[in-house]
Amino acid sequence: MNQNTELEVVGLAARLSNDARFNSQPMRFDHTIRCSVVPFDFNLDAVVNADGDINAYGKHSAQLYGKFLLKAQPLAFASSHECRASVTQQLDTGFSLETTFDNKMDNVLTPQEQKTSFRMKSKMNEHVFNQDMSVYNTPERTGIEVSGTILTNLINIDSADNQEFTVSGFLKYDKNTDSHIIQIPLFNNLPALLESMKGFIVYFAETLHDCINNEEIKAKLEALPQHVSDFVSQLNIEGKVNQFKQYFTDLTQEYAISMDDVEASLSNLKVTFEKCLADLTVYIKHFVGMMEELLSGSLPETLAQSIQQHLNAFNEEYDIKALVVYVIDTVREMVQQFDLEKLKGSSIAFLLDIDAKYEIQAKLQTIMSEIKQMVETFDLQNFVAELKSYISSMNFRAHFEELISQIPSEILSDVRDYVRKMIEDLDIVGKINTFYAKMRELIVKFEADKMVQAAMEKAVELIEQFKIEETIQASSIW
Repeated sequence: MNQNTELEVVGLAARLSNDARFNSQPMRFDHTIRCSVVPFDFNLDAVVNADGDINAYGKHSAQLYGKFLLKAQPLAFASSHECRASVTQQLDTGFSLETTFDNKMDNVLTPQEQKTSFRMKSKMNEHVFNQDMSVYNTPERTGIEVSGTILTNLINIDSADNQEFTVSGFLKYDKNTDSHIIQIPLFNNLPALLESMKGFIVYFAETLHDCINNEEIKAKLEALPQHVSDFVSQLNIEGKVNQFKQYFTDLTQEYAISMDDVEASLSNLKVTFEKCLADLTVYIKHFVGMMEELLSGSLPETLAQSIQQHLNAFNEEYDIKALVVYVIDTVREMVQQFDLEKLKGSSIAFLLDIDAKYEIQAKLQTIMSEIKQMVETFDLQNFVAELKSYISSMNFRAHFEELISQIPSEILSDVRDYVRKMIEDLDIVGKINTFYAKMRELIVKFEADKMVQAAMEKAVELIEQFKIEETIQASSIW
């Protein structure tokens, strides 16, 4: 691995160079960057090269090349980007695949002309796809040109020779270089423009005045200060400031946590959890009772009849069964008419070997026949009857009783004992007390409590001076 970077700045000029190389057995990579900056001139050159080889179920190799050029001046800009990539795969089974991709894009921008061109070439074995596009605006003409070419034998069923398909089009406009006319209608249309703006402003002001005079909107505007006042009162900023000041004062007092406190907290947690489990059990039993009442009535019969009516109406309107059978027959005929023997000698002849080995076409025919038989023998009345029987046979109580029996209520004591033992073994209480003592010592040492109390008192005084609610009420009266 090699890496080299150079940077030079002299006066108003700058130059940057960067080289990097990486070589290993499976991959090689290198890139070069050159950049120069002088007043009103910028140049950038970047080149990337990479290639690699891998042996896995065959030999795989790839190459990559990229180049980017950029030049910028106050009245000119030009760039060029080129990229080429290729991949070659030779499998142990004898199948080979070669893919190449070539892309180039050029741009030129000046006050006199603007041009951009794009070219793409791609190839996979003997199949080729090319695309070109050019857009330009010069003193002579303006236009766009597009073309595309495909070279393949996939569509040629008579022979294995490649066929070429090309599509191209262009749109050009030749400019008249003998005369140029520039019209500036600003001074002629300026009074009319100002008059239209004046009319728009008057219309907007009248519309706003009508909205304000509207009784509903007027009532909402009059109620807005009261809503804001209630919101400020609910915030209770002064009370929260006093609460925070009291909390900070309590923090400076001597206090230590004991194992009795931990034991009391764990006991309270156990009681709360047991109460939640009891409430959950009551709610579940109530829900089960409601479901049993619903299922014991006419709900299954009504639900089954509703489903049957909707399915019958849908089937009568669209004839779903006949449509599905028609689609299945069409797919079967397509599969049956597809002759894989015609693929011999082409680049995808391996599909014939796969079908001969796994009998894919015959299995597809069998699956289509089974699906068609299932659709033809489908009886809507039997389906609705089975659905009704299933809904009626649902035993919610047994399932929910099993769910309730699995709720872990007896392990709460074991969990509490385990947590207490972990707290004692790790001396968590002692560490918390030590940390609290250190914090209290720092607060007392730097007199942070006194500074916070003074700041809170100043904040309360400012809030009282601002008189937020009185200001809002006064604004409402105004």
